[in-house]
Amino acid sequence: MNNRKTLVLAALLAISAVLYGQNAGDFEIRDGTLEKYRGNAENVVIPAGVTRIAGRFFSGPFQDNKNLRGVTIPDSVTIALNDSSAKV
Repeated sequence: MNNRKTLVLAALLAISAVLYGQNAGDFEIRDGTLEKYRGNAENVVIPAGVTRIAGRFFSGPFQDNKNLRGVTIPDSVTIALNDSSAKV
């Protein structure tokens, strides 16, 4: 049953990524860590399987995206918000 839920979640994230105009090449991911987002989408869906976000959230992987308005984070990601510019 858990595998089915995982597949459904992955499919929904993939569909969201297409709708928001981003592709897998926009993400630099090493060993489960999102190190850089190279796209310019307003709404970014972090791929399933990412477990960490490198550096500070808004001054790290997303710092070059001036269009960013929202980020969808999968449950697999663990984040310690230590960025003073982050608004929760």
